[in-house]
Amino acid sequence: MTRDEARELLGAYALDAVDDDERRAVEELVAADPEAAAELAGLRATAAALGTATPSAPPDRVRDAVLASLATTPQEGRVVDLAQQRERREQRVRRPLPLAWAAAAAVAVVLAAGVPGTLAWQQHERAVAAEERADLLADVLADPGATLLRDAVAGGGEAVAVLTDERALLVAQDLPGLDDDRVYQVWAMRDGVPVAAGLLDLRDGGAARVLDDYRPGDGVALSVEPAGGSQQPTTTPVVVLLPQA
Repeated sequence: MTRDEARELLGAYALDAVDDDERRAVEELVAADPEAAAELAGLRATAAALGTATPSAPPDRVRDAVLASLATTPQEGRVVDLAQQRERREQRVRRPLPLAWAAAAAVAVVLAAGVPGTLAWQQHERAVAAEERADLLADVLADPGATLLRDAVAGGGEAVAVLTDERALLVAQDLPGLDDDRVYQVWAMRDGVPVAAGLLDLRDGGAARVLDDYRPGDGVALSVEPAGGSQQPTTTPVVVLLPQA
């Protein structure tokens, strides 16, 4: 495996979604390349921040059952063709992230408790949405062409933006709590003009958001706004993350 191929695996490595051969290649790269090591550190911090957004941990029986099903899946040998390697990685990074574990646990608890059909269906719908969101976050984080931006947030906390050709992900951690009539709002910075891109659902100071409206070249900003959000920022952004021109 070439160094460039190993570098493409940094995001998947941060998600623990690589096989043994890929893991060794990445670790050899990181040991020899300080830039790759720094990039991996940032990706790991992002993955860890995604984990802090999980509302609850799954029951052990749910986690064990899923792990058992993965363990019984036949493992392929090493594939030399790069296109096939990428296909395998795409399949692996779709393993449930912490948010999806919690969603699956919620469904298991509902079904086991025999909750009436309407509530069970609502739980199922939320679980499906959470798993789709987890898959989307994994796709962004594992994109080999992703750009990582990181900075402190005014007032406390840290923000990390992961930018790809198609999507942008903002991860924030250790943010101060807000009153009920205020929210954190995400903006796509397009040629210096903020475009509303969604609200952060803050949990224990952490949150992750894939931007609703993003184009390649956009930056990412975060501001405190009235509940429900604003069409344009009404306060000075607490952090602005801009890609290099």
